[in-house]
Amino acid sequence: MKLTILATSMLSIFAVSAAQAVDFQPLTAPATLANTNESTNPFLLPQGWTQTFVTDRNTLSTYKGTDGSTFPSTFGNWDMVDVSPNGRYVYIPMEVQTGAGVIRYDRSNANWTPLMVGNNTGVFESKPANWSAKNDDFGAFDPAVLSPTGSLLVAEEWSGKGRIFEVSNPDTAYGTANAKVEWLNNIPSVSHEGIKFDETGNMYFVDESNTGSIYRYTPKTAGDYSQGKTSVLVANDFAGDVTKNFNDVANDGQSRTGDSSWVDITDMDGNAITAANPFYFEGRGGRAAADEVNGTPYGRPEDMEVNTLENGEEVLYWATTSENIVYGLNLTTGKIFEAVNSEVTPDTIGNTPVGQGSADDTYGLDDPDNLAFGPDGMMFIIEDENPGDVWAATDVDGDGTFETVELFASLGPFGSEPTGFIYDEWSEGFLVAIQHPSSQNDALWLIQKSVAAVPVPAAVWMFGSALIGLVGVGRRRAK
Repeated sequence: MKLTILATSMLSIFAVSAAQAVDFQPLTAPATLANTNESTNPFLLPQGWTQTFVTDRNTLSTYKGTDGSTFPSTFGNWDMVDVSPNGRYVYIPMEVQTGAGVIRYDRSNANWTPLMVGNNTGVFESKPANWSAKNDDFGAFDPAVLSPTGSLLVAEEWSGKGRIFEVSNPDTAYGTANAKVEWLNNIPSVSHEGIKFDETGNMYFVDESNTGSIYRYTPKTAGDYSQGKTSVLVANDFAGDVTKNFNDVANDGQSRTGDSSWVDITDMDGNAITAANPFYFEGRGGRAAADEVNGTPYGRPEDMEVNTLENGEEVLYWATTSENIVYGLNLTTGKIFEAVNSEVTPDTIGNTPVGQGSADDTYGLDDPDNLAFGPDGMMFIIEDENPGDVWAATDVDGDGTFETVELFASLGPFGSEPTGFIYDEWSEGFLVAIQHPSSQNDALWLIQKSVAAVPVPAAVWMFGSALIGLVGVGRRRAK
């Protein structure tokens, strides 16, 4: 079985030539059971694009990890993945209520390694002094994100205590026994999902709630996330009730765009400067601290991305699932704006606007969840729906606002959602996870443009670490 998977992975890696623009004829309707199959072609794709199986939950459960362990029975709900700089490893987090964790999947030999495994007791430690990585439960790991220093960050969303953990040796650990894991207890407790970094090393994260705010963490020492300052984004013109949901009557008509400010809730040493304790891990204390300083509420902010405009300015984007809007914040000017809005942004096939769709199986951009940038600056917006669509947004004039959207791919209605969509430079394609299908067989697939030529850099890591050292240093890192 493992040899078959390895061969499949190798074929998929060899399938594409040098970096290409993401050009395609947009789809005009979501996937159906008639044109997709969970095992063979789970995605409806444009003509000229292919999908290749990478691995799934059932397959990994048939053999031991590199440390001899059995694939944990709780390890479903695969969520937002990341890829190592040399393209060899994929880090897969598990968004389950109890017994969450994260694995490293090796595409060169189809092996898997557990980096964190919750004990599945439903008891989550809230006191840092009592915490042990090897004797605790973890809940709802959503993002697995490589930091600029090469460590791996994983965080708890709706379950657990709203904690962020850092694995400092994600590429070399042979299992949980020697994985170096720290709880970054200097980062406030919220419902974590999106985590991204800017060029200067600031870390941004969200609180996934209908009164959720946007946060910035500034390390005291560059690259060290154990100590630093947390600030909350405030839209200067917002005059509503920050303790209420974004769409509460008290917030009707209130502006959450325009000029903004970052307001501190801790000092640089991580000491709270609000009356509310942001480190109250029993109850998502970061939310109360944000409310105290008028942190602007958004409707379920989920994934984030940082992208650099042609003029060199960086923009922080976040998707709001409840609002059907992707917001942007120009980190240079401090301006918040709507980058994509289902009720404003047109598509390229004649719908102005593209619309939300009245149901999951109806055409329209609805419930945006994950975000990813392609090699040519397209922003991909992934829906939290069943069937779940993947949209591609184009910024024609390079100002950060996207003028059009197009339906790029659609996951069939298998009781699941697409997630973890990410550009993979070493295959010149996109990795995407199928989360919580009715079959319970979470899976990882690779979507690529159909080109026969073989890119040498895309496959070179399969032939040894010496070659990796020669070519791996040039890979662009997503922030």
